[in-house]
Amino acid sequence: MPIGLCTGLACSVGIVHDLLSYALVMTESHVNEDQPTRLPVAIRLVLLAVAGLTAALSTFGVVVGLFPGLFGITEPMWILAGFEGVILIAAIFSGLAGLGWFRDGQPITLGCCAATIAICAVLGSLSLNNTVGDVSLAPFLAARLIAATLIGLAVLPLTLTTASQWLKLAIGAIVLSPVAVLSAPIVLTRIGMQVPDLLGGVTAALDRAGPAVALFATLLGGLLGIVAISVGGHLIITAFDRAAPATKPDGPESE
Repeated sequence: MPIGLCTGLACSVGIVHDLLSYALVMTESHVNEDQPTRLPVAIRLVLLAVAGLTAALSTFGVVVGLFPGLFGITEPMWILAGFEGVILIAAIFSGLAGLGWFRDGQPITLGCCAATIAICAVLGSLSLNNTVGDVSLAPFLAARLIAATLIGLAVLPLTLTTASQWLKLAIGAIVLSPVAVLSAPIVLTRIGMQVPDLLGGVTAALDRAGPAVALFATLLGGLLGIVAISVGGHLIITAFDRAAPATKPDGPESE
């Protein structure tokens, strides 16, 4: 079996297992919790629209990958089918969240779905050199990234409820901004945007400075990048931390 299909199936099975396990836990809590965290109606409608469009595009991608002869392509594209299948699963769970299927835990569900859609869209485009036959994948990649952003933004009003949480998120984003600025051209060029290749410019400047300077700057830049990712990632993750409510112990003493 082609490696692309194996990878896609493995990712799909893992995501389905994790999300279904989480869904079962949330379904059980539907009976026990009295005050669930619910998405506002406006956000749920946006989620439904975004998830529906993403699912439709992904279904089309799976059909193209598995039955390319219908579109004048000679060989199956297992990589396309695999990644599109994973995106389809994430879109379905996003739609379920929009329908209110999860009583609790919408933030982690939507966060996982948004990350899955974005990562699979980028990796799929890179694997296929941004083209299928004579058709550019740039508009499809752009649509997925927009969908992932909208789904991710739906998490914010549910989790960031204090000024300190917003402050941590802002500081984390600032710390990560140099890494994002240097790496963004890799993704943006894939969706057809002409942007300056800042990382390539830095590399060329270091090459002109000599091998010793280039080696030192590369090691220092790599170290700073790791620190920025670690510190910024930690701040962003802790921004979404919320203390669990205290629960009373069982027994006569709690009465």
